[in-house]
Amino acid sequence: MSDNIEGRHEAPASKEKCVDLEVDGKCISFSHREDTAGKTLYYIFVVSIIVIVGGGAWTIADYFQPEHKWEDFLYNTPWGVKFTIVGIGLFVLFLLVVVFYGLYKRGTHAITKALFSAKKVYTEMKTSFLIRMVTGGIMVAFFLIAGGLVLFLIELVTPTSEPSQSFSEAFLALLAGNGAKVLAIGCFALAFTTLAIAFSWLWNAGNIWLARKFFGTNKSKNQQ
Repeated sequence: MSDNIEGRHEAPASKEKCVDLEVDGKCISFSHREDTAGKTLYYIFVVSIIVIVGGGAWTIADYFQPEHKWEDFLYNTPWGVKFTIVGIGLFVLFLLVVVFYGLYKRGTHAITKALFSAKKVYTEMKTSFLIRMVTGGIMVAFFLIAGGLVLFLIELVTPTSEPSQSFSEAFLALLAGNGAKVLAIGCFALAFTTLAIAFSWLWNAGNIWLARKFFGTNKSKNQQ
């Protein structure tokens, strides 16, 4: 899909506020609800990244000093070091805010198009139950493979300390620190957002792609 975005404006002929975006050289109208869905997922994506960065820093601090780090920072750390650490934290935070604010339009438009553009571009195409079933099967297989690889990597970096200790117990032990918990929450939120976008895009675009490439479906509903 083309990333050439002309901007957003209200469609005058619609009763509901719509957003017009350019997709593959065509001007496609997206409803206010669809535009809101794209914005919401973008916000979740941004917050997840910020939480991951903060959780990662917290996890590193837990690794070097598991206990009493805040008391030592407040009462035993020199003021120069305090200002430096706080300054670095604020710099990273506002740098992320500036980056994500600069990518706001492009990001929200890209997510909205990924979620809803396929059916709108090929609105005349009718897909059969077989095509939808094949697409769903491919998606399930894809996510099973991806999930299996992720679990395999987690098992590699989470060795059990005792022969009788299960993987789940070892994984929970790895999340004993508060920083690791925050990091895990951010990772899960980011994974959920990414999978939601990928699932929607694969379902909509996958149906159309399979119909055109393998099943020879080019007839519109009016032609049948």
